Amino acid sequence: MNALHWLRAQWDRALAVGLFLASGACLLAGWVGVRHQALTALQVPYVVSGGIGAVVLVGLGATFWVSADLRDEWRAIDEIRRHVADESPR
Repeated sequence: MNALHWLRAQWDRALAVGLFLASGACLLAGWVGVRHQALTALQVPYVVSGGIGAVVLVGLGATFWVSADLRDEWRAIDEIRRHVADESPR
């Protein structure tokens, strides 16, 4: 399958994976900021910004992933409904 075709068909899953990766980068950036700070008061801004940013990005990624799953389920249900309608006697 062509990668561009897959991205067009599964754009929400691709976006979800991108958001999950961005959340990991956000946590990594927070860790890089914290590792050289000896005082807890200087570590808090990095932990809060990195942690909250990662939580928001994971939440958005999960929303897009569930949306893609729901779209697939509705498509399958619609196909079953059409098949049953075609088979039913009139």
